[in-house]
Amino acid sequence: MSVKSGLLIVDDDHATLDSLSKYLSREYTTYRARNGREAIAKFNTCSDIGIILSDIEMPEMEGTELIERIRVQNRDIIIIVMTAVSSAEKAREAMTKGADVWLSKPIDLETLEMTIKTLFSSKKGKLHLQQ
Repeated sequence: MSVKSGLLIVDDDHATLDSLSKYLSREYTTYRARNGREAIAKFNTCSDIGIILSDIEMPEMEGTELIERIRVQNRDIIIIVMTAVSSAEKAREAMTKGADVWLSKPIDLETLEMTIKTLFSSKKGKLHLQQ
């Protein structure tokens, strides 16, 4: 099993989806979802998704529930949560449910890219050790 290069961006804000997708599409195949339900559908149909970048507070299904459901299906996927909410409690909940890291909005694109690469290298190394 190897870490995949598809990246799913989940956010109910269209401007955030557009800017992150545009920036990250240089190095990753990007997919978009506006809420957790759409994200699960995309995840189940796009086999190359290895990274999920998700907002926490969204309509229909919050990011914490999305994380919980994805972790049941895949323990190895990289999950990064982003939030404009300054609540440390929400961030802790996301980490408890299985997020690898959380970032505050507005997202610094260079920090995001470095975080993804670090997590990707770390997970890839762990997966090779498990084989």
